[in-house]
Amino acid sequence: MNRHSLSVPRAKWVTEPFVNGYTDIEKENAIFSIGDSEENENIFFENAPEYLKMRCKLSTKAEFPDVKISAGYRTTPNGKDFLMQKKLYDGSQISMKGMVSEVCIEFLDLHNECKIISEELSKLSIIYRKFFQLQKVSKRIPNYPDIANKQGEIFMTKSDAHPFAGCYFPGIKLSEIQPYLFYVGTGVRSDPYIKIISAKEAIQSDVVRICKDVDISSISTLEDDVCNGKVRFKVDEFKYVSIFAQKNTLTSDVFTILFKKIND
Repeated sequence: MNRHSLSVPRAKWVTEPFVNGYTDIEKENAIFSIGDSEENENIFFENAPEYLKMRCKLSTKAEFPDVKISAGYRTTPNGKDFLMQKKLYDGSQISMKGMVSEVCIEFLDLHNECKIISEELSKLSIIYRKFFQLQKVSKRIPNYPDIANKQGEIFMTKSDAHPFAGCYFPGIKLSEIQPYLFYVGTGVRSDPYIKIISAKEAIQSDVVRICKDVDISSISTLEDDVCNGKVRFKVDEFKYVSIFAQKNTLTSDVFTILFKKIND
């Protein structure tokens, strides 16, 4: 075999593209892409896109009522009745550092090129407020023998958990912005106390029962609210609901929310 024979092309070369045999295709304006394209589809670019990425920041309020909490207790099952009285929000019993009554989500800008929507949202500024349930009136809190922590003849008590405030500190994760509850009791020396517990711990542990005044559905983190579509806005006939949030910063309060357009 001639060693040069393999280099001779055997294919028939034509000058027309493969669409030459199709009369219903406009060849002059036809554009074909074979393989991977360098240009990705931009689902975020149109006047009312299916999805919007919004840059936001957090702000808070810390406004608490002047209330007193009281509870009756005994040092022994058949002993004398005592009454403890404590101010709830003055910081003498519970540190109020990081406690808030409200967290707001403020609009900064859109990652998308949607001028009309961006202009409308800038007029709103605050697009969502999360209010935390507070103890708004002075109240006597019923407490009960703490069977779980009974030690011999020591008589310990504990109440149910009641609404207290929300938690916030700079750089906090959205999943940690949640309600806190308070409860009262007496310890091993019958010393009365007030303690707080996060909603997550109250739900997932048996440290304390949650009182009937607290609606379980209201015990949610800010991340829960965003992912459950509670952050909503409307521009003209277009409605958007939140579906996801991302915040990876350590000290900044800026984060991103992803919204989806809905038809309802």
